[in-house]
Amino acid sequence: EKGRSMSWFDCNREAKTLKQQDDYSWLKEVNSQSLNSSLKNLHRAFVNFFEGRARFPRFKSRRSQQSFHCPQHCEVKGNRLLIPKFREGIRMRLHRPLEGVIKNVTIKKTVLGAYYACIQVEVEKIPQPAKTGKSVGLDLGLHHLITTSDGEQIAHPRTLWRFGKQLSKACRDLSRKQRGSRRYENQRRKVARLHQKIRHIRHDHVHQATIRLIRQYDVISIEDLHVKGMMKNRRLSKSISDAVFGELRRQLIYKSRWYGKTVVVIDRFFPSTKRCYECGYDNEVKLSNRQITCQACGRRYCRDENAAKNINREGKRKHSAGTAENRRGVKVSRA
Repeated sequence: EKGRSMSWFDCNREAKTLKQQDDYSWLKEVNSQSLNSSLKNLHRAFVNFFEGRARFPRFKSRRSQQSFHCPQHCEVKGNRLLIPKFREGIRMRLHRPLEGVIKNVTIKKTVLGAYYACIQVEVEKIPQPAKTGKSVGLDLGLHHLITTSDGEQIAHPRTLWRFGKQLSKACRDLSRKQRGSRRYENQRRKVARLHQKIRHIRHDHVHQATIRLIRQYDVISIEDLHVKGMMKNRRLSKSISDAVFGELRRQLIYKSRWYGKTVVVIDRFFPSTKRCYECGYDNEVKLSNRQITCQACGRRYCRDENAAKNINREGKRKHSAGTAENRRGVKVSRA
């Protein structure tokens, strides 16, 4: 009603008072740093709500993913993860050897009941790949996930279409079960397992594509797609959500910052598809036109490759002119 909330300092002071009461003695079971971290998240959620970036904060669901954060006093000894309030540590299986100094740990519990520890480490310097001196433009689409200005096409994983029938049948079976029963819980886990498989295949495909592009090129130009507006198309919304354009852009930007490369984001209103790469004439193009004949010079070209070449030319122009905000991992506009 008043448009303001308690500050993090007030919440932290209130939590200290509640710890002394018998009804809230369970707050002492967790280390104080984790409690402070959750209060910071609460404060940030209210700030985002009042500034119009998110909806009103809600309580976490016990059926969804759970997590808590340990900002300090974390250590790994052998196959044990040592965090505050766990004297003997937690037995774990390391995904890969740790390098650097451990800064904090976030422990997550998935919908399937599996536990993961995300360990953040600080390293002095990430090994930089050799400079290639090459630049490339990327055109993102649904026919091919990525089309480069060099003519390479990276296929679309189409995970929702590959597992669509299995997922539909599993969801129908779930709707017929009585909520709260044992069979309902077993079927819910089957649906969650299918969603997890789809997510892992999709993200693995994007990770492999982005790291290969980062290693091959020094300057990567991509277009600023309005994904939220594109999702309003009823016939293409499923394919657009399956393409994860936003995740692909996010990975390119943070990996470019790691490895000293540059990503240039082109304005979304730049006519990359309709503009002929040879003569610069803007043709009228429909979504169904895969091959386009220029009305000015008569050249016939593939729409995706032509758009990638235009994006590459515009990206090199902005990069050489110094109009990008940051030379190491450019972020021109919000996703």
